[in-house]
Amino acid sequence: MNRLDPKRVIADLEGMADGRTVALLCFEPPTPESPWCHRGLVALWLYETLALRVSEFGQKGCCAAHPKLHPQFRRDASAQYDLFDI
Repeated sequence: MNRLDPKRVIADLEGMADGRTVALLCFEPPTPESPWCHRGLVALWLYETLALRVSEFGQKGCCAAHPKLHPQFRRDASAQYDLFDI
């Protein structure tokens, strides 16, 4: 993702949403052995590049504490909860 311009990515997503809420979706369910999802990586990237907080619907945590983030990238970020996560 380092080759992408995060501002352009957000602008493209907002353009596709046409005034509706942007949502990141996966087409493959996580497996019990790998309960992480690429949405977590995108969420962390958006936070680190734009300070944009992306939460997982119905779950607590974002940024480095995103519940679908690969364990390799998770950090203790218990203070990084949105009010919408509660």
